[in-house]
Amino acid sequence: MNSSNSYSSVPDSSKSCLAQLSVDSFAQADDCPHQTQPPQAVIDFIKNLTEPVLAIVDFDETLFLRNSTEEYLSTARPRFLCAVFLIFLDKLKPWNVLPQPFRGAESRDWLRVVLVTLLFPWTWLLWRRRAKALMTTHENHLLSQALAHSQQATPVIASRGFEFIIQPLARYLSIQPQQVIGCRFWAGGRDRHKGKEELIADRIDDDAVQNGILVTDSTDDASLLEVVKYPFLVQWPGARYVPAFSNIYLPFFYLERVKRPDSNFTYQVVIKNHLLSLVLAISWLSSLPLLHVVGTSFLVFSFWCIYEIGYFENDQVAEKYEKKPVLSKTYHQYKSRMDVHQPWIFASIAGLIGVALTYLSNHAQGYSWASLQSTLSQPDQWGIALDFTFWMGILLSIRGLYLGYNYLDEKTRVWVYPFLQISKYLSFLAFTHASKVGLALLIANIFVDWVPYIIYRCGGQRDEFEEQIMRLFIFLLICVGSAFFLHEVEFLKNWQFAVILLWLSIRIRPQLRKLISNAHFVWH
Repeated sequence: MNSSNSYSSVPDSSKSCLAQLSVDSFAQADDCPHQTQPPQAVIDFIKNLTEPVLAIVDFDETLFLRNSTEEYLSTARPRFLCAVFLIFLDKLKPWNVLPQPFRGAESRDWLRVVLVTLLFPWTWLLWRRRAKALMTTHENHLLSQALAHSQQATPVIASRGFEFIIQPLARYLSIQPQQVIGCRFWAGGRDRHKGKEELIADRIDDDAVQNGILVTDSTDDASLLEVVKYPFLVQWPGARYVPAFSNIYLPFFYLERVKRPDSNFTYQVVIKNHLLSLVLAISWLSSLPLLHVVGTSFLVFSFWCIYEIGYFENDQVAEKYEKKPVLSKTYHQYKSRMDVHQPWIFASIAGLIGVALTYLSNHAQGYSWASLQSTLSQPDQWGIALDFTFWMGILLSIRGLYLGYNYLDEKTRVWVYPFLQISKYLSFLAFTHASKVGLALLIANIFVDWVPYIIYRCGGQRDEFEEQIMRLFIFLLICVGSAFFLHEVEFLKNWQFAVILLWLSIRIRPQLRKLISNAHFVWH
């Protein structure tokens, strides 16, 4: 399209029709161009056109009632591996280190699409096969039929999605758009930073755009909504943004997305508190500490797969039985994704690996690589099988304990809660042993997790609890008290105590500074 004569402006009769619709059902575009309008408004407007006009139609959640980029990514196989890869990308955020002008969140979808397509190249073939079924299920028939029956509207798809993804879907639309305008594969980063208005300007005559209709669901198109003569910002019934692999279970997703959203739970709690405490307490003593650390990591992963079920169940019980349940803002969005059976598969696999590695590291005859090779050459399969059976029994017990906890009243929960924390830290001693210093650290962690819960159940503000200072205080109380009063000086005369003390001292610095800055005499 390169001639302004291709499309003429809508005649006065159509303007009067639009004005009448504005009085009845929505504000005029000139008065409030970004106000959301009912779907029937744009349908009636298209039906009442009497002269040719360009209809610029958004694709995602508009003509197609899902997000084409997310659906494309969901097509990648194997599903679990691809889902983990996308989570890894979201954690790493490589788009934030791209050179200008590609840097930033605008390049997120582009980088995800490019990397998935390159790493899983069969995705494109699977996408072409899946396109017909997707469009059949998720086409916006209300809008497409209105455009198909109109003799005056010439539809053009304009999207910030990707042309190579949209085109296979567009083939199965009830209408045949004159053009499909979207971001390119290799140049998608640049295209997404341009915005839709500039993408359209490269392909369509300015006069046709200015005298045309825009139908979109996104306020990101604000600048284009002000350019066109007839802007329609519409939220369509049935339109949903469904993230890629949102129907697949992944360990820890409930903790990250629901129970503690935006808190980086896996790092802050699972790794930084739980795993690192166990490493310092029990892996320190192993003949092969690095192998023991890897084994302990698998066991911690196995443990949290089952422990996470308890968090999910706790929310379900609250929703069902409590008058004013305290639920995360994302609970209703993700609760259907949680599974109570699949975690056992992950827990079993990780548990078997963890038990085997810790067993080998505990039974190695020395610290050398040769001792490890000797242990690996003649593994005690029965011993590993027995430990694995015992570990699964521990997980079943923890699951039963959490189940009972969730259905008890709040006051009784206060006294069951410490047993959950004991299971979190001391159940690992079934396969290895800890020194007295290591045991002091684990006991300190149990109390640091329990005390804030007591404060919360008694109506206090547990956010005010300085947990890092309390952890160091309890640890020193046990170690120093045992050294001086029980004459067990070995508490203080080893490197393990020094390293744990250093680690805890580093962690208290922010809270200690706050405590010192707030300290004052009462007469001040």
